[in-house]
Amino acid sequence: MEPFDALAEEYQRVHADNPFQRSAIADLLSRLPPRSSVLDLGCGSGIPAAQSLAAAGHHVTGIDVSARMVELAKRQVPEGEFFQQDMMQARFDDATFDAVVAYFSLLMLPKSDVAIMLDRIYGWLRHDGLLSLGMVNFDADAEPVEFMGVQVRVTGYPPDGMADAILRAKLNLLSLETVEHQPSVGPIEPQIFCLAHKAATS
Repeated sequence: MEPFDALAEEYQRVHADNPFQRSAIADLLSRLPPRSSVLDLGCGSGIPAAQSLAAAGHHVTGIDVSARMVELAKRQVPEGEFFQQDMMQARFDDATFDAVVAYFSLLMLPKSDVAIMLDRIYGWLRHDGLLSLGMVNFDADAEPVEFMGVQVRVTGYPPDGMADAILRAKLNLLSLETVEHQPSVGPIEPQIFCLAHKAATS
């Protein structure tokens, strides 16, 4: 069983109301053309990202490795399309999406796979497409940690490392913000939110 099958409801209760994530979503929404096509990588339960994007009239496709998370997303965001899938196995045509969001999902990959995913995101984005990304702000590569009572491996970047990873994927970094988020349960989490752009001339 995937760890987040067991954690799905509790994860949503504790982590879905992150004001910094909601601010990142609002910033993305302010920049998207009407009825954009958006990919939510590691969509979780659909709240808050897919729900906010669908409510604004955008077409949302979400994938998550957790069957329970996908079940919740389908129920809570019926306007979206959600699939159980490991993001490393996902295949989409080039220039399919106006935006990709990945909030605290790439951190489940080792850095070598994060680089692969960022390259793929570049290909999946249309020209002028946007990537909104949330990660943890510390330097680690698939480090074993206990999260909400289960063992997972987590990858993080310091701000300059995160910026370098985005730039190596040929994306233009529009903004990078470091924050200290206090979930409703658990310790303060150092986080990074980035907005990146695929230039029309690239």
